[in-house]
Amino acid sequence: MDAANQIFPYAPLNTSKAQIRLIYLQPRLLVADEITCELCIADLDDTNLFYEALSYEWGSPWDLALSIELDGQSVPVRKNLWWALWHLSGDGVGRLLWVDALCIDQGNDRERNHQVGQMGRVYSSATRVVAWIGREDPVKEAEKAINFVKLLYGTSEETRYCNIQFEWVSGYSTKDGRHLIETTNVANRNKLAEDEKEVVKAGNHPGWKSLIHLCRRPYWSRLWIIQELVLARNIIIQCGKFNVSWDAVEHVFGQVPSTTPWDQYNDDAHLHGDRHFWTFVLWGSVPYKIFMQRQDCVKGLQSHALLENYCLYQARQKFPNFRYR
Repeated sequence: MDAANQIFPYAPLNTSKAQIRLIYLQPRLLVADEITCELCIADLDDTNLFYEALSYEWGSPWDLALSIELDGQSVPVRKNLWWALWHLSGDGVGRLLWVDALCIDQGNDRERNHQVGQMGRVYSSATRVVAWIGREDPVKEAEKAINFVKLLYGTSEETRYCNIQFEWVSGYSTKDGRHLIETTNVANRNKLAEDEKEVVKAGNHPGWKSLIHLCRRPYWSRLWIIQELVLARNIIIQCGKFNVSWDAVEHVFGQVPSTTPWDQYNDDAHLHGDRHFWTFVLWGSVPYKIFMQRQDCVKGLQSHALLENYCLYQARQKFPNFRYR
């Protein structure tokens, strides 16, 4: 049980309805500003509800060294969540978020079970899912990978055909829940530029190695990201202060050959940066498998209900005393 749930007095949810809690994450204007959040209760049946859902690693239960302000009270949180909130609040814009560690009273078994049963809907109903994969690494592999993905996705706004932005609607108090409006800039879906084709073909481009590092981060080993990301309508991958849309990642994965003849692959390929080696490594990565599952969902080959049940079954098989994290 998290320390936040041991000391914080939560207002009760009506478990006969599809109610959830959300936090309004206030923007930090200065680096030294404290992370400040306010809770509100929302209903998933509200067609005017717009929010983001955070997908992240909890980390060690003993990793409680940092605090945030929640409804005027100082609440300890684990470091990984603290850093996620710190970066997400640093762009000068408030955000309405669903964060399980803060929005669910883990000390209330009835509520926890009720919320676990709604998790698939929480992520599928979110305007956007933020996949927090952790802080930047010292050698900046994640930054290099994100820049590489953006290069392949398009070097200008004209070729970036799904640029998602969020704006706050004025007139809503924090307690009522501020609403997000999703604005999408859609440009012509141009064919791959010739220079982009060359970058894809060049297996010795260092961006491929950085992308592999990003795909092997510990975040991707979490069982629940299958449900959280496959069911999501929109996804943004956030690593420290850097982020990239899932549309851009899918664009890159879409350029990876679906098949590679074995006679074009050899054991020394990785020594020379052969693109077929990167292809095989990417095929085995969790992000690529999520990409394929999302494609199947779009094609109607896999129902969301079946996927949710499969995730719950996997979790219960692996953890007899099942708790969803």
